[in-house]
Amino acid sequence: MKNKKIVFAVSALCLFLSLFISCGNKLPQADEHGLYHELSDGVKVAKSEKKNILLFITMGGFDAESNDFVSNVLHSAEYKSSFGGKYVTVLFDFGSEAYMNSEVSHFTSDEERKAAEALNAQISRNVSLARTLNLTYTPCVFLMNEDGYAFADELYSETFDSVSSLYEMISDYEDDFVVMQEMVDATKKGSPVERVEAVNVIYQIVEDKYLPTLSGLFKSVPVMDKKKESDLVSYLYFVYVMEESKKFTAAGDFVSAVGVLRDAAQSENLEGEEKQQAFYMAAELLIQAGASDVPAILGLLNNAVLASPETDLAETCREIIFQATQILSGSEEGNTSESSMEEK
Repeated sequence: MKNKKIVFAVSALCLFLSLFISCGNKLPQADEHGLYHELSDGVKVAKSEKKNILLFITMGGFDAESNDFVSNVLHSAEYKSSFGGKYVTVLFDFGSEAYMNSEVSHFTSDEERKAAEALNAQISRNVSLARTLNLTYTPCVFLMNEDGYAFADELYSETFDSVSSLYEMISDYEDDFVVMQEMVDATKKGSPVERVEAVNVIYQIVEDKYLPTLSGLFKSVPVMDKKKESDLVSYLYFVYVMEESKKFTAAGDFVSAVGVLRDAAQSENLEGEEKQQAFYMAAELLIQAGASDVPAILGLLNNAVLASPETDLAETCREIIFQATQILSGSEEGNTSESSMEEK
């Protein structure tokens, strides 16, 4: 009898743990049309199901085509059946209706307000990425591998006006999807040097405008090559630093952008010219923001010089420091003379 109780208890514990684990690994749910509305959700599903990602960005009410495109194409049963087997679809909707639904003051019940707050936070996260992608027109679509790394995009045209034409256009990129995934897979296997070199291949091939979606890959380089055997850690990590700082400057948040650059420059992940550029850019952003902390700016410029003293940028920093020092000393002498006159 005692053994039976033990067996029952162990079985119950296993059942509890299996339920806990399954809940923890539960994938995000798509909406009724099979669409996701956060890229991170799309990536989780895409990686689980080994599918590529299509990220659509629309602005219904602010452009001429988004509302019709979403209603007639993305929300159609034909789209779901045509694309659902091979792709995970993510929709960033920045239309007027979305913003109205995210305005908390429009609602009275707690449930409605919480839903509006959640939608508002979601839109803010999506806007943070969209700002860095230099959108010129909507609707548009970004083609991504399962990790959410973009490598191509298309603007709305006749290729968007039906499911069949859209499918034909996306199918033209079939080989590119394969190549992109192969390049990304190469960053996940082999020696540290081989993995980092694979990241560098992606950096050289993928257009710069898609780098914001790949910033996490460049961020991981110091972890890939902890001993810095590749001599590429500083070079590639700086790509992440640049993209992260641009994300904040695009939102007008210069303080956070300066923090990203300064912290990276003070870390062991940047060396030489990359460290120098990070210090210099932090000083430059402080100047652009109209900061009055001159000693802090001069300190950053001085650190830039020390990071790589023989470069042209180091000479530029020295000139700025010299000119600023001359202005400050002249100002101090003027104040001293005025004080002396007043005493007389």
